[in-house]
Amino acid sequence: MTSEFQSSPERGILVNLAIVVGNGFTLDCTSQLGLTGLDVTRPVDWAFRIPSQPEVDLRDALPRFHEAFERVRDIRPDATQFDLLRELVGVQAQAGSDSEVEARHFLALAYRFLSHVLANGPLEHWRWAHWFRDHAHLIVTTASFNYDCLLEEVLRRSGRRYHRMHNVAPGTVRVFKPHGSADFDLAGLVKGNLSYPLRVYGYMNNAPLRIVPRHEWSQPPSEPLIVLPYEANPYTSFQWVAPGYSMFRRIGPELTHCVFIGLSYHRSDRPEIDHFLYSTAPSCRIIVADPTPPPDFVNAVLSSGRECFLWTDGPESLPVH
Repeated sequence: MTSEFQSSPERGILVNLAIVVGNGFTLDCTSQLGLTGLDVTRPVDWAFRIPSQPEVDLRDALPRFHEAFERVRDIRPDATQFDLLRELVGVQAQAGSDSEVEARHFLALAYRFLSHVLANGPLEHWRWAHWFRDHAHLIVTTASFNYDCLLEEVLRRSGRRYHRMHNVAPGTVRVFKPHGSADFDLAGLVKGNLSYPLRVYGYMNNAPLRIVPRHEWSQPPSEPLIVLPYEANPYTSFQWVAPGYSMFRRIGPELTHCVFIGLSYHRSDRPEIDHFLYSTAPSCRIIVADPTPPPDFVNAVLSSGRECFLWTDGPESLPVH
């Protein structure tokens, strides 16, 4: 057993805990803290500006995205924003269209804004922040399907060191983000400051990853590494994704508990969520934390022979008996 695994001092029982979070994690936070105007299912409605170009309207900065989004919304007026964002893939009859690239830029900017708001909000009053503080010493690894940096902020406030690259020191929590992050960019792809409207449309470059520090969030990313909502992950073989899945497969057999928080189990994400589930040992206890747990995921857990626990009203104590 390596030094990254911990035992519960309260009970003297070995607990190796993994956390996998989805959009419901952030939704629970904004709902409980009363952050009005930040419906995480409707990012196109958020009122924000581009920090480095406050005089430029978002529609002028990313015109192809907004034109394409309005076009698909006219066709499907009752569709959710996530459905409409997914339809921007190949909207000009080929993947990598200008509107698709601008959609990824929009989401990177929007979720930088959201991450900033959350980091400066009263997270100390959020129930999951309390839970992480109490269980941080048991966490071995984490994964987030979210673009925002809420999981990282909660870990930071809990006192646990975390790292988002693949090689982590003992005692450091790995935060694996296979769907990208608002603060991801490619290292050394473009020199100099970029601005909107875009002149360079970076797309699907399998290059080394860079974590953009907060003081640089005002500048556009050279290529936003964002999987669109309900899009099958196009980056699974990339060097910043594939090793993360390999690492979880290696760690999985020694996990005793894995908590899945706020995941939809949509068919596009299913292979990736299943990877986390089936990488764990058959004896691993699976907790599904969701007000309305996805029936297909619950059935997948039960069919695998693993114990399944449902938390439908927020975090609870880990089942360790």
